Amino acid sequence: MILDAPTVGVDVGARAGIFEIVAKLAETGLAIILISDEVPEVYFNADRVLHMAGGRISSAFDPRQCTLKDIEAAVYA
Repeated sequence: MILDAPTVGVDVGARAGIFEIVAKLAETGLAIILISDEVPEVYFNADRVLHMAGGRISSAFDPRQCTLKDIEAAVYA
C-alpha cells in the first residue's frame, strides 16, 4: 500500500487513528510505503526511512538505531 501524505489537513486525534490502522495492517504483513514531508511522522511510524533528494535516495535510516535529530540533520542540511 502506498500512502502519500495521508495526514495532510487531518487533526491530531485523527492522525493517531490513521497510524493505528496503518500499524495493524503492517502487523498482518502488508508492505506499506509512507510518503511524508514531516520527519517525526515517518520517524515514529516506519521501520526504515529513506531520504530522497534530487530524485535519488540520498540516505537511509533505521529509526531504532538513530535519533529523530539524525534524520532531521540529513533532511534539513
